Amino acid sequence: MCGIAGIRSGSIDRDYPRLVVAAMTRRLVHRGPDDFGIWTDPWRGVAFGHRRLAVIDPTPAGKQPMVSPSGRFAITCNGEIYNYRELLQQLPQADAALSSDTSVLLACFDQWGLDETLTRVNGRFAFAAWDRWTGTLFLATDRLGEKPLYYASFGSDTVFASELKALTVHDRFDGSIDAIALDQYLKKGFVSAPRSIYKHISKLAPGSLALCRRDGSLEIRQYWSPPVPRADHDVEVNSREAVEQLDGLLTDSVRLRMRSDVPVGVFYSGGIDSTAILARARRASTGPITAFTIDFEESDHSEAAHARAIAGYLECDHVEATLSRADALAIIPDLPSVYDEPFGDASSIIQCLLARVARGHVSVALGGDGGGELFCGSLRYHWANRFWPLWKDAPSHVRRAAKGAFIASSAALSLLPWLPSRVSRLARRLERISDGLSSTDTEALYQHLTAQPDAARFLLQAATEAASRQPLPASRDELLAQLMWLDTTDYLPNDILVKIDRATMAVGLEARLPMIDYRLVEWASSLPANVRLRGGVGKWVLKQLVYRDVPRPLLERPKQAFSLPVAAWMRGPLRDWAEDLLAERNLQDYPILDSVEVRRQWTEHLGRRRDWRHSLWPLLMFLSWERHMREARVISSSARTRLAAVANG
Repeated sequence: MCGIAGIRSGSIDRDYPRLVVAAMTRRLVHRGPDDFGIWTDPWRGVAFGHRRLAVIDPTPAGKQPMVSPSGRFAITCNGEIYNYRELLQQLPQADAALSSDTSVLLACFDQWGLDETLTRVNGRFAFAAWDRWTGTLFLATDRLGEKPLYYASFGSDTVFASELKALTVHDRFDGSIDAIALDQYLKKGFVSAPRSIYKHISKLAPGSLALCRRDGSLEIRQYWSPPVPRADHDVEVNSREAVEQLDGLLTDSVRLRMRSDVPVGVFYSGGIDSTAILARARRASTGPITAFTIDFEESDHSEAAHARAIAGYLECDHVEATLSRADALAIIPDLPSVYDEPFGDASSIIQCLLARVARGHVSVALGGDGGGELFCGSLRYHWANRFWPLWKDAPSHVRRAAKGAFIASSAALSLLPWLPSRVSRLARRLERISDGLSSTDTEALYQHLTAQPDAARFLLQAATEAASRQPLPASRDELLAQLMWLDTTDYLPNDILVKIDRATMAVGLEARLPMIDYRLVEWASSLPANVRLRGGVGKWVLKQLVYRDVPRPLLERPKQAFSLPVAAWMRGPLRDWAEDLLAERNLQDYPILDSVEVRRQWTEHLGRRRDWRHSLWPLLMFLSWERHMREARVISSSARTRLAAVANG
């Protein structure tokens, strides 16, 4: 919805906080192109900034920053409170003038305080609130982490913003890279909260409330976390009743997220998750609903025809864009500025292109993301379901033999570059399975299934973070539950939600995800494993629901995974770009990197001796991002110099 920024400063110059926030807010124009505002409490050194994308109450009454009816609280908020109308009805003296979700949120602060209000709200948000009575600055994020909030302490200043680029204007920002975060990133393709790629900047984790008190102390509380899914399998559950409960929860979640004073559409792939959302959005809409589908010309298959047929059956308008290689390649130079932090998920290219297409028609789009994590849709859950019983109690010599066979098969397949891309994916999957066979705890197994261990070789001295390790569980269902929880607490907020938020906000589009309504997350976690994964079929209960909406023949087709051909692009149209970033002269600027290993993998990739895309692509994205940020720091250095002069009197 918006971009926010702010400061609590110890400077004696009363103009300094406003100047800092003005500079920070200018870096967030893309997140809120409709309006801007600044609010200050000059005697306390507090200033809030806001860039507005007007979705609910686009009138001046919805302008931020905003002050509560009592005058006690001031707020700058990014996101939406979906149930603001229901909250308004719960207030003892409802004021008809409270027309926006933020104004209702402030009235709730006055009535119940922040802690209780957070337990009542249903939304996606990141906000900062200033309590004038206690002199406390509050920072908060929504339960699943849909909206970002970065914060840092620079000297006597506490600063925060929706994106990193806004914090870099502060005169004490030094740009030091966090070695642990870089190790995380190269392995996973993203940086997990509470870290950021910068050593002195943090991300507020999902479901967290931070309190910055008058004495400068900082306390962080987690007010909500996803429950660990149930691990029992053979519990009797009324399947029809489970489907009815899911229907009620998802229908209400879509209804709340359809609240908007601007047009709403749906990101639509033709799959189970997005079909469930589209069907309910169509029923909740008082007018036509538009589904947006991306087809890609280099794919060896197309889902667009299936999406078109289902959208037609549901009587929805359908916008279908076929995107060329040129379209995809053109977005790559923009990724560092869009994602603001190194981000190695190559599917971000498709997300950016889809956001641009949808923004040409609507200001809000619903997405189906989150269904795989809630209902066992990922291939790693199927791996755990199928292979766990075979090897968990196998003798060590059998494990060693199996691992050797997987490694040999993977190596053989990787030497046949002319085979179809699906064979290359099979080789990679075999390699992941071989790594998993050596795991001794759940975290290690999860990392083998999701991370890129080859990327760790790029670091001369990898600084890793100690983690609490859970022994591998005794049952398959317990393992499944632990893997799902790790996905919900790490992969979902730090990869999937980052990918969507940054891509849509870059074009001023609001994305809303009904699947991860916290009520739905809590309910799905209470289901026995056999309702989520039955007979080897993931998303079982969700599929039973969707079969009520759309005839099975339109939905039941072989799953065809698609990934962008970045391996071929790096040898072809992206080769000059990659060669420049990976050149020895450039790598010398990064003493933390092992340039010999980088060049070895790059040479083998170019010579088709091995497909190293999974480790090289995140590295290229890091190097491209770092170059972009260096150039941006040069451009903004004059602004930081002026701010430093003001701060120093």
